[in-house]
Amino acid sequence: MRTPIRTRRPFAAALLAGAIAAAAITSTAGASAADTPSGALQQGVAALSDWLRASGAGELTMSGSPTATARADGELVRLPGLAWRTPGSVIGFGDVEIVRTDVAGGLWRLTGALPARMTVDAPGQPTTVVSALRSAFDLVIDPRTGAVSRSAVEAGDISVAMEPVARLSIAKAAVASDLRPGGGGRMELTSSYRIDDLIVTSAPAAQGVPAEELFRVKSIASEASLGGVDWPRLVELQALLATAPDQAAAAADPALARRAEALATVPDAVADGAAFRFDLQDARLSAAAGGPGGIGRLGFRFGFSGLSGDAVSATVGYWHDGLAFAGALPVDGNVVPDSVALEVSVEKLPGRDLFRLLESGDRAGPDLLALLQRTGATARIDRARVAVGDTGAELTGSVAASPTAPDGAVGQFALTVVNLDRIVAALGGLAGDELAALQLAAALGQRTQGVDGKVTHHWGFVRDGDGRSLLNGNDVSALFAQGLASLEAGPPDAPAPTADPTAPPAAAGGLSAALIAERLEELGLGASVADDGAGTQTVTAALKDALDGQTLTVELYDCGPDGLCGSGMMYLGVEPERQVPLAAVNDWNSAARWVRAYREQNGALWLELDIAGEVLGAGQVDALIGHFLAAAERFVTELAEAQ
Repeated sequence: MRTPIRTRRPFAAALLAGAIAAAAITSTAGASAADTPSGALQQGVAALSDWLRASGAGELTMSGSPTATARADGELVRLPGLAWRTPGSVIGFGDVEIVRTDVAGGLWRLTGALPARMTVDAPGQPTTVVSALRSAFDLVIDPRTGAVSRSAVEAGDISVAMEPVARLSIAKAAVASDLRPGGGGRMELTSSYRIDDLIVTSAPAAQGVPAEELFRVKSIASEASLGGVDWPRLVELQALLATAPDQAAAAADPALARRAEALATVPDAVADGAAFRFDLQDARLSAAAGGPGGIGRLGFRFGFSGLSGDAVSATVGYWHDGLAFAGALPVDGNVVPDSVALEVSVEKLPGRDLFRLLESGDRAGPDLLALLQRTGATARIDRARVAVGDTGAELTGSVAASPTAPDGAVGQFALTVVNLDRIVAALGGLAGDELAALQLAAALGQRTQGVDGKVTHHWGFVRDGDGRSLLNGNDVSALFAQGLASLEAGPPDAPAPTADPTAPPAAAGGLSAALIAERLEELGLGASVADDGAGTQTVTAALKDALDGQTLTVELYDCGPDGLCGSGMMYLGVEPERQVPLAAVNDWNSAARWVRAYREQNGALWLELDIAGEVLGAGQVDALIGHFLAAAERFVTELAEAQ
């Protein structure tokens, strides 16, 4: 005889709990006349069956009629030939015994042990045999709703034979779930599992041949939770879904779908938040399985809260440490990070108002920005770290919507890179643009070198409430604005004018004297160009305003017949009335390292800025000129104060 109960259940940690609970209640439904179940038990059977069917996990069957025997502490339920049938497999538990007792609040408690031997059969696959020398389970269910409010399943000394492929052993495994009261009359749901000392070995090739270890891991653990759950609505939602024969039918029924959506979202989200975390510790892969290799720690997590309120927050994280792999990799193993961490989060999102606005379709209008500014919505990089051997980088920062900032946001970021030159070398054949960009970034950073030879570059960027952009404390607003303009520039609305056939050919994209002179003219500075005929070109321009009387000089080196030059230097000379102390020059260089200052023997002062030529176009040249001239104005002001 086979007595089926169709079941489905969403949380992996409670699947076994639901199966045991369903079997225990069903046993009283099939008991002998002397053990005829009460109306409460019949109601519990129906409620639990509907709840599991709506959740979705397969079908429970038994080989014969179960029996129930009264005991002083409750009822002993025997389930002959219990099996759990899913679309992809059949798990056979054999004969199972469960003790049912009544607990406070009209709940039932189910306790017992798992069978010492279980089987798993899948189409086209050999039978997998699972054995556990010790185990125990403890469940609490509500027979009126069928809800499993608490579950704990533990097993130890587990072995799994997947002949003829492999064998698996687990020192200890635990699965748990819990439903408990939360704040505001809502409920908190948690679910977890943990596996300790998992070892996978090959199946013996022949009798007497020892098995070979393939993989081992110290521990695997996972935690999941739902917070602020409107439990009555969730139960009603599951009961509603139980009225449909399957999920496809539920989706195809417009009335049912509308009602389900209303239960899930009206007047607010049925759950306020959720969280998930996964951790793996000390995993090792043997040479026989493609290694050797391993990882000390790996994990990821995500979570959100506040869906039913006015301040939504969310976080996502990933990390791994101690990654080492000696086997063949599809990429250069020298650039595979042995340590990575990334933690990003958002907070103060206006939950309900934001959802209503997004549903209206206005995702990028001023209403959205105003809404984010009203609550001070903030995005953070709590941690972003990568390490490859003795090189690495770490980034932290945040951006917050602001109703008073000129561009609607303020923010700050800090980036530290260790041994940048080694990173560039490890990356190999970079294109010229990327290499030049890294060189320019290095020039703009604060550089320090330790006694061990380790070189560190640091960049601290701030976008303040006045709309200024500060890099390591220096105003780089012009450079930042030019960068944004380059990113935002699109194709012109009007067709480009026809080129003058009599005009000399323009140099191809890149650094050239013609480009420098053109940009200086555009800035209202007259420029002249000189060529020494040996690969060096010089552009000079008389300056105005605060730098009136000074001359800006740009020397370009390694210039070819096409007018393109390999690199250059922008400089300006100042002759003070009295000698400036070297301490003042050193102070300048420590604060504005990329625009360097020098003092000659005769007291003359020079400002210099190196130019990496390959990447420069009009926008970048304008930004560099603007940045250099702004630095020069500050230099002249500080020079006067130093005298």
